Formats: sequence, structure tokens, C-alpha cells
Amino acid sequence: MKTHYASSSVCFTFYVVALLAYFSADALVTLAASGLLVAYVGLEFRRIPRGQVVAGVAMIGLGLGTAVLNGVGWDALLAGLRRSQVFFLMFAAVAWLRLPADRSPSLRAIQERAVSQPPGRRFAILALASHILGSVLNMAGISLMSGVVRDVTDPVLRQRLTCAVMQGFTAASCWTPFFIAMTVVLSVIPGLRWSEIAPIGFLAALLLGVLAWAVDRVFYRNRTATEESRPAAPGGPFEWRALVIPPTLFASVIFWVEWFHMSIPVALALVTPVYGALWLLVQTARHARVDAVVGELFRYVFQTLPGLRSEVFLFLSANMLGTGIATALPPETMKSFIDALNLSPELSICLVMAGILACAAAGLHPIIIFVLVGEVLPPEVLGVSPVMLGAALLAMWGLGAGASPFSATTLYMARASGTSIWKVAWIWFGPYAVLGTVLATALILVAGYMGF
Repeated sequence: MKTHYASSSVCFTFYVVALLAYFSADALVTLAASGLLVAYVGLEFRRIPRGQVVAGVAMIGLGLGTAVLNGVGWDALLAGLRRSQVFFLMFAAVAWLRLPADRSPSLRAIQERAVSQPPGRRFAILALASHILGSVLNMAGISLMSGVVRDVTDPVLRQRLTCAVMQGFTAASCWTPFFIAMTVVLSVIPGLRWSEIAPIGFLAALLLGVLAWAVDRVFYRNRTATEESRPAAPGGPFEWRALVIPPTLFASVIFWVEWFHMSIPVALALVTPVYGALWLLVQTARHARVDAVVGELFRYVFQTLPGLRSEVFLFLSANMLGTGIATALPPETMKSFIDALNLSPELSICLVMAGILACAAAGLHPIIIFVLVGEVLPPEVLGVSPVMLGAALLAMWGLGAGASPFSATTLYMARASGTSIWKVAWIWFGPYAVLGTVLATALILVAGYMGF
């Protein structure tokens, strides 16, 4: 308990110091935030799963070792820590939304109405609900929607509902600023803004949603019994208040991002504590005291912060690896290599997208691939525009996460459905991931042809 209290305290201190570092741009404050990040990982290191520790230490050792051999070890260390700060800040910021999301009766009603739809439209509505809720609530959204598969006994129906939730949720990575994917892409492609990539990303998400529905309709729905059992729809009028949550939260964050040119994690860190407290107050019909609600939310977040250990360590390790490898493979070297292979920009982007899916299916987390691509294969090396490369990476984040047996999405849905991670990732999600990669690649190439 003492260690948990210490790591939570360090995390809260980091939250404040990281915001100060962003607004002050002071080198000492930034260094202090990096020190707090290292302290948090050190306090929670013993609780990180052994496999992740081995992989993370190997990535850090390879990255820093490469940087040391190139005479820039200290610079690579500081650069990796600075880049990791925004991810840590985003993980902590999203934690403010979990308690009000779990307690929201209107969101729970949305889940119940989605699963109670007749077979002809249940898959589409469930996928759409997962997409919308996930796009603003992140993992809290998939946590809410995963309950629809827990009590399903029919194996085909369980597969269909699991795929509906996963495919709807992962498609949101193409455009939403609330996914860590967007933060990663904007950090590895300097100068790219959310407003530039959101239109093509939203179109990609729409096409992937249609593909998911078509795959289910053609290959799986006819295998399910005609008279499928489904829970009765909740009584009473539709909870229209649930429809207010996504747009208001989204608008609150995008306002700071687009009008004040803040980074997405910083905007989230400013908005989510206030939004989370207001959300809880609305749920209590304003009968509870403000200080009681804020105190409860603070205690909940304080207790959950140590649980970020695995994600923080993974992103720290990946950034160290990418920063170090970049010292040995500068863009100029990679440009000469690409030119020597005589690869066209179109073929290059196809190979990158296919490679991401293959590596993800083999168990490699997308963050590792994305950081490496951003460091050694920037847009100018591949000969594509920043928007094209960014859109390709965002589409492959979701497809790769679903096809990876070790991603948080797959682990969560496999546990909820009582199915092995390998079956969920490779058998259930795999065919859609392959077709989705082909479709996303075609969209990216068309967008490039049109001048994006």
C-alpha cells in the first residue's frame, strides 16, 4: 500500500509538472517531469509482468546502446524521456473519465438497447455504439460495451457480438483525438495537425465500418439460428442525455487543440478532471455536495494510477528504442536505401501497411513499429505526404491492435467472451484485418492520387 501511495503521489506530481513544463517550456521543469516519469516506473517496476519487463529492458538497452555507440547516448536518453511524457500524461488524463462512464445510467441504457436490437440490425448498431463511445471514452468505452458478450452461450453469436464491439472500437483509431494512436502519429510526424488528417481518417473509419457489417452479413449471420435469443429492450423513453456526452467532451478538447494549438494530451489533461466531476454531479442530480463528488473522483483516480504501469513502461521502452535506432539509421541513409530499391511511393506505403499488420499479428505492439517508422521512414523518405503516412498509420493502429494477441483490446475482449486471445485475434478478427488493410491501402492511394 505504501508503494501504491508513493507511485500515485509521484504520478499526480508529474501531472502538474508536465503541464507546467508544456506551458513554460523551461528545460529544468521538463527535466523534473522526466525524473518523475522514471521514479514512477521505478516504483511500479516489480509489478510489471515479467514478459513485458524482458521486452522493455531489451528495447531500452538496444536503443540506448545504439545511441551510445554513435556518441549521443545522453541526448537520446533525454529525447526519449521527453517524448514519453505526453503519453504518460494522456494515460493519466483519461483516468478521470472512467468512474463517471462506469456509473452513467444513460450509457448503460445505450448498451442494453444496442444488444436488444433484432438480428437484422444488431451488429451494425452495436458496432456503431462501440465506435462512438470508444472514440471519446477510449478503453472506458470498450469496457462498457464488453458486457454484451459475457452471458452469451451461442458460440457463433458470441463471436459476432465480440467482433462488432472490437471492429467498431478499433476503427475509431482512424480519426479520434482521444486514442493514443493519434498522439503517437502526431508526435512522429512533426507539423501534422489533427484537423488535416481527421477528414480522411473519418472516411477510413466509415469504410471499415461498412466492411465489418458486410463481412458479418455474408459469412456469419446466416450461420446463426433464425430465432436468436436477445434481452428485452429497457423500458422507458430513450436516454437522450447519452447523446450529449460524446459531442460535448469532443468539442471541449478540440477547442483547445485547434484554437490554442495545444497538443492533444495537454488539452485532455486540462479538460477531463473538470468534465469528469461535472459528469458525476449531473448523475447525482446535483443532490451531492461538490466537494464530496470531487473528493470521490480524486480518490478513484489516485487509486487507479498505479495500474498504468504496463502502458507507461511499454511506451517509454518504445520511445527509447526509436530514438536510439534513429541515430544509426538517419533519414538520409534510409532515403538512399529506398532509392536503391527503386520503390515507388505507392509501393512503399503498401509495404509499410502490410508490414505493420504482420508485425502486430506476431505480437509486436503498434507503438514500437510507429516510433521506428516515424524516426527512420518519415514522409520525405517514403516520398508521400505527411497526411498520407499519418492516415495509413492511424488505420493500421486499429487493425493491428485487433489482430495482435497481446493488445489491450484483444486481451479485454478475450477475457469478456471467455475465449483465447489467439482465437479472438487471428481467427475472429484476422480475416477482417486483412480485408481492412486492403481497403485502407486503396483509400490511402486514392487520396494520394487526389493530392492529399
